[in-house]
Amino acid sequence: MKNFKVIQLGYGFSSHIQRLSQILSDRGNEVYVITADKFGPFPQNTKVQYLTYSSKDSIFRKIRTIRQLIRKINPDILHSHFVNYGGYLGLFSFFHPHVVSAWGCDVLNVPRESLIHKILVSLTLRSADHLLPVSNEIKNRIDEMIGVTEKNTVFSWGVDTQLFSPDKSGQSFREKYKIAPEAFFILSPRGIQPIYNHHLILIAFKEILKKYPESILGMPGFGADENYNKTLKKQIQELDLSNKVLLFETLDINELPNRYNAADLILSLANSDGTPLTVLEAMSCGRIVVGTAIDTIRDWIMDGKNGFLCDISTPEKTVSKLVEVISKIKEMPKNELTEIGVAARQMVSENADREKNTSDLLKLYGKILEKKDRFKHDN
Repeated sequence: MKNFKVIQLGYGFSSHIQRLSQILSDRGNEVYVITADKFGPFPQNTKVQYLTYSSKDSIFRKIRTIRQLIRKINPDILHSHFVNYGGYLGLFSFFHPHVVSAWGCDVLNVPRESLIHKILVSLTLRSADHLLPVSNEIKNRIDEMIGVTEKNTVFSWGVDTQLFSPDKSGQSFREKYKIAPEAFFILSPRGIQPIYNHHLILIAFKEILKKYPESILGMPGFGADENYNKTLKKQIQELDLSNKVLLFETLDINELPNRYNAADLILSLANSDGTPLTVLEAMSCGRIVVGTAIDTIRDWIMDGKNGFLCDISTPEKTVSKLVEVISKIKEMPKNELTEIGVAARQMVSENADREKNTSDLLKLYGKILEKKDRFKHDN
């Protein structure tokens, strides 16, 4: 299969961009990442270009910087992530072929925020050579916005099911963070942003402790939204949870399976979502996952069969569901728990295997370039 020179344009802190860069690099492609933030980690053979913007710089200067970088790299494909960030920058770079990945709130929520966002999202979607929404719900919303088109296809990035496996022990992770063997370890691994409702999880966890005092909650101790990060740390102190909440640093991807396998329960309680990589990774490890009861998560989790769904419309409903799930886990025979984990892993193995999906993406890149070459020849 032909190798490509690809620019990944978007948030450097996004695990999606980090993982995709690794995947494409491993396949022999020449990968560049253009980002304004200095989060990582990126594979050593990925070339990262940091945008050094000043808050005083005009939007026109920022666009000029992007265009100069893209012209200098001269990629085969520009692949932007998150319509309202990488997509906007890619739109005004005027580079083609331009592939845009839509991850969730960038299509489901952002157009509602203002008229200018509604216009820019629509322009970005219409101008792109191909669109890769990560769920059927996002695809359907795009169809509503720009009309049904063959360039709009659902694409799940997938998981390395060999790496994210039930075979990887979580014992070393528990030992590292001094999590007692008898502790019921609840993991909330999503990014530190308000949309992922860590503040709601903390409120629920305070109530959970009243019934299950042996519980421990783990969540990231860092994130792109510094204000929200500070708010959460203050909330932990105010709720007197400092001794019950573990804040983790960033981990190498090879350590992530140990973190998932250390957990008794994994939470993903976002207001809206695409296809969250953390959920697929946890399911691939055969863990018990509680996800928000929204359409994009229902694509993956069948309540009570391979995980659980939670109504997060009120703190009371969230607490009630989480206590119910914890009770089931504690009372359920081990073989029934194992069956849920096996079903979760099977869902991922059959529908989100990284190796197959990466091959499909590279084939798509090839088809887009063939179409571009035919257009040049015909004109």
